[in-house]
Amino acid sequence: MKFLISIITIAVLTAGTFSQSYITGYSWSMGFTTGKTSDYISAASFTGFSIEGHRMFKKNMSLGLMAGWNILNEKTSDEITVNNTTITGAQGRYINVFPMLVSASVYFNNNRASKFVPFLRAHVGTYYILQRFDIGVYTFNNDNWHFGVAPELGA
Repeated sequence: MKFLISIITIAVLTAGTFSQSYITGYSWSMGFTTGKTSDYISAASFTGFSIEGHRMFKKNMSLGLMAGWNILNEKTSDEITVNNTTITGAQGRYINVFPMLVSASVYFNNNRASKFVPFLRAHVGTYYILQRFDIGVYTFNNDNWHFGVAPELGA
């Protein structure tokens, strides 16, 4: 029964619509940290979503926009060093990532009757990142903007 509920949930959370000149979709996102971010938050996150829309401008090419929200968080009591000061105690560590990207896609199946259409997509744009650190009654915030590129291969 859990397997059936999982399949239905995935089907509902990753859906899209297609017309002759527009493609829209929304998806549930997962996030895994690497590098310095994994030193701050090591837990994987299953909390995120994105919405995107594309307009066909040639038979096998489209341009579009994508926006999303991914949340990484972890409760811990590990030691952390900030500005040469070691901090211990119950902590809440949070990172919210908001991608805002323009995309270009190429579709490799010219047979419109087929339901299987492989594609290559490149997203380019900006990511707004909000980092929050809670310890005791104190909250420290850090926000910034980053340029990013996100390639995608799918069907």
